[in-house]
Amino acid sequence: MATHAPLKGRVRAPVNLQAQSRVTTRRPTEREERANAWTHGIGALLSLLAAVSLIVLPPVRASSVTIASCIAFCIAALITMGASTAHHASVCERKKRLFLAFDHAAIGILIAGSWTAFAAVSLPARDLPPLLAGLWSAASIIAIEQFVCLSRGCEPWLEQYSAALFLAMGWIPVAIYGDKVLAGLPYDSAVLLSAGCLSYTTGVVAYVARRVPFHHAVWHVLVVAGATLHFFALRAALA
Repeated sequence: MATHAPLKGRVRAPVNLQAQSRVTTRRPTEREERANAWTHGIGALLSLLAAVSLIVLPPVRASSVTIASCIAFCIAALITMGASTAHHASVCERKKRLFLAFDHAAIGILIAGSWTAFAAVSLPARDLPPLLAGLWSAASIIAIEQFVCLSRGCEPWLEQYSAALFLAMGWIPVAIYGDKVLAGLPYDSAVLLSAGCLSYTTGVVAYVARRVPFHHAVWHVLVVAGATLHFFALRAALA
């Protein structure tokens, strides 16, 4: 019986696209993960202190609705940075993946919470329903998307495209309501708001620079800076 030599170069091994995606993303070192956890851990503590300060020392001239919206912003920041801290501090791969979905879902909540606070402070009541409905619907859809992607093992997709989604969610309302928001704020509050937006957006550059050591910790620092600037912008608006 004739035998045939194996055909070389004719049969290709199956390509694992998910594995390829993972290769393109440099895994953080242990030191980097500690820095990632500490930076947002500190941010979570600051968010908690900010919320407590609004409860204990509320602005005298502010309405209960605006104070509540500002507290909601602080709680959204606390949830976001707390989820991020849990993700980076976890050593269990399963828990790390789960907290990654919570982390990304919470970013949408933070964006919606930020807009809710500034809209309540600066916009006329008639503009609030369409803006808030759109923002919180987007935050809900993004949150569901994160967990669907997690269940299908699509974390690389999340890492590559989430930044663009969140930039769009934050800046599209600026194109529609930005002028009204700035007009409704005192000058110093408007400056702090703009500086916070710039800090967040600059942080995205660090977020996507995945080959740079400690890029993610830099992103975290700029997120904490942006949230802090926005808190003081709200305080200035309510003073």
